[in-house]
Amino acid sequence: MEEKANKRVAKTKEMLKSALTELLKVQSFDRISVKGICEKAGVNRSTFYVHYSCPRDLIDEMEKDILNHLPKVESKEPKDIVASFSRLMEYVKNNSSVVEVLMRDGVDNSFGETLMRAVMDKYNKYLLINDDAEMTRRCYIFCITGAIGIVRDWIDKGFSYSTEEIAETIIELAFNVMGVNNISLHA
Repeated sequence: MEEKANKRVAKTKEMLKSALTELLKVQSFDRISVKGICEKAGVNRSTFYVHYSCPRDLIDEMEKDILNHLPKVESKEPKDIVASFSRLMEYVKNNSSVVEVLMRDGVDNSFGETLMRAVMDKYNKYLLINDDAEMTRRCYIFCITGAIGIVRDWIDKGFSYSTEEIAETIIELAFNVMGVNNISLHA
């Protein structure tokens, strides 16, 4: 019986997330109400409040879902970085409807940074090469914000580049900014 209840809760939450995603495609976050989400999802407002206190809680859970399901980075060798990063970009592409709305201005201005930081932190051993800690920090911030811009553009252009191309572009630019020019990313 408990398993059936868990499946029902999961389905309800998924309906609410899907409804919010659809609403965010046509409205700004600040114009979306619990009532609107519930109408779109076909659930009662009381059901919404069983799981969330406000739409921001739903956004937070959607973000956690994305971040918790990022593919593992397996880069023992520098040349593995592009393949590993390609898997991450494939994940972004496969979850683009959610990632796209979460990265929009006005939804959560920090989600794109959180996503890129979660990804780029996995490559620290290749990026932290500068003895000047403050300059390294600035370069790292530049890489993260640049990667966000590239991913947003990639999404906006309908994924007109392959996941390998976008991964290679981001990694090569990050390495150049960080002054890592002696690592071959190709087999």
